[in-house]
Amino acid sequence: MLLSTDALRCRKGHPLKLSMSTANRLRLVADQIVRDPDRWSQDEYDSAGRTITQVAGEANRQNDCNTAHCVAGWAVALSPPSEVIPDPGDDNAWDAVGTRQLGLAHDLARYVFYSFSPAAEAMAAFLNAVADLHPRQRNVAHVVANDRLNDLAHQALSGWGR
Repeated sequence: MLLSTDALRCRKGHPLKLSMSTANRLRLVADQIVRDPDRWSQDEYDSAGRTITQVAGEANRQNDCNTAHCVAGWAVALSPPSEVIPDPGDDNAWDAVGTRQLGLAHDLARYVFYSFSPAAEAMAAFLNAVADLHPRQRNVAHVVANDRLNDLAHQALSGWGR
């Protein structure tokens, strides 16, 4: 089940605008992963093999093809197409676009995007905790320095701390 625009709400229950902060997008990705874990797979950006521009804004359209996405893929699907700008000449640069859409530092994005955690709840808890950080703190050094975040990372991200 995809989120409809009516379902896009902040923690206080207020409707979210289509243009949203990276923190809100992190929370929406976390919510989508928990709500429909069968549609979350860190194995591929988009299980139908579509490009970034084909997936952008998918969560706000009625013609859902029921594909699964990784964290970066959901970041794209939950973003309005006007905000998703692929790298010039590379409409498959999911990592770069996902990093921007979620406001993550590249080092932390690498762990999140290449984690193969089987636990949707653990990944969602980690994404929600990262959403509470200031964007400049969404990096590996800050997560390691914060005991709670570091514990969540160990639960959610394969390869964390190795």
